[in-house]
Amino acid sequence: MVKFLLFFQLAFKNLRRFRRRTFLVGLTVILCAAVLVFNNSLGNGIEDQLLKNLVTLQTGHLQLTPQPTETSGAAPIYWQSLPPALLEFLGNHPDRLAFHPRLESAVMIQARGQTITRAFLMGLEPAKESFFLDSLLPVREGRPFSALKAGAIVLSEEYARRLKVLLGETVTVTVHTRSSGTRMMDLLLSGIFKKASPWQEFFMFASLSSVQELLEAPGQVSSLRVLVKDPGRIGRLKAELQGVIRHNQLSWGVKDFREMGGFSLGIIQANHFSILLMDTLLLAVTALGISLLVLLSLQLRLPELQVLSLLGTSPGWIMIMVLQEALLLGLIFGSAGALLGLSFSAYFHSQGIPVHSLPLSYLLGSNQLIPTIRPTGIARVMLLMLGLCVLSAWVPIWSIQRYGLEKRRRYA
Repeated sequence: MVKFLLFFQLAFKNLRRFRRRTFLVGLTVILCAAVLVFNNSLGNGIEDQLLKNLVTLQTGHLQLTPQPTETSGAAPIYWQSLPPALLEFLGNHPDRLAFHPRLESAVMIQARGQTITRAFLMGLEPAKESFFLDSLLPVREGRPFSALKAGAIVLSEEYARRLKVLLGETVTVTVHTRSSGTRMMDLLLSGIFKKASPWQEFFMFASLSSVQELLEAPGQVSSLRVLVKDPGRIGRLKAELQGVIRHNQLSWGVKDFREMGGFSLGIIQANHFSILLMDTLLLAVTALGISLLVLLSLQLRLPELQVLSLLGTSPGWIMIMVLQEALLLGLIFGSAGALLGLSFSAYFHSQGIPVHSLPLSYLLGSNQLIPTIRPTGIARVMLLMLGLCVLSAWVPIWSIQRYGLEKRRRYA
């Protein structure tokens, strides 16, 4: 132990003695660690925003949907009344779950002599969902989603422009009903929202009661989205819901957000892979640079290492001394680089990174990317930098001992 501490002191003095090498290696380590931390925070931010937007706007943590009901000579019906057993289970659950019913259908809309045949009407409860919708789909004109009343409708900017309709004017909605006939309803345009993706322009929103009246489906819904406070309990809650469905022989199914959000999850996986590839290339280049600098330094220190060898110092202890120098480099400059990357991440976490792509804005649920800092990511970067520095120093000292010191020691 005493000998180990003695060589540790020698390693620290060598860092101070060879300042140029220490500066170059340290600068390389700082830049590498800073980029790794910032990349990690970017990946975490994209994942968190994608999942948050997917859960709050589209799927919920869990989504309950009824099985289609076949009708003679007509299209299947995709909505049913909520079973009392499910409502009782969700309402009395100890986790105090939040659940939001929706009724959705493809419709045709008309206004001022203009017709749009490709539209999708979503009926919802504004009091429960306006908090998410007001932030994800900002209303540019008119009343926000929180003020959506029965008999009103909210359109996208594109559809309002194509229909040439103004706030307060009537929009006629036409839909095929269960009896295979058509049903029409006039709704007042109360708001115009800005889409966050090209395919979102055909979305329209109305109160749940208005859509139920339009579809002749009082008290019925096409889906029930469930939100939980602790995402770690999603699997357990899903199993409990499946048990309730089996016990009461209900024609309903339940899926979690990972089963329904394949597109968003695929983007997250592709993003993680691209960051991993970039980090791997960065680590390889950094390791090569550190190895060359350490090798050059050892070549210049070769007489000193020969003296230590002739005095009886074993090759193992010489290697330990060099590896201790690398460990100190990784610890000191790796920490500095991690702090630098942490500072950049914290700054952009508060300011946000502007996103100019409409599809990405929709997926993120915002026009800004917010990096997310996780302690596990910083610890992982520190371990990587320590291992990288030690490995990058081990290869040069091994080659020097293998082909330099041994031959010169035998010659001496």
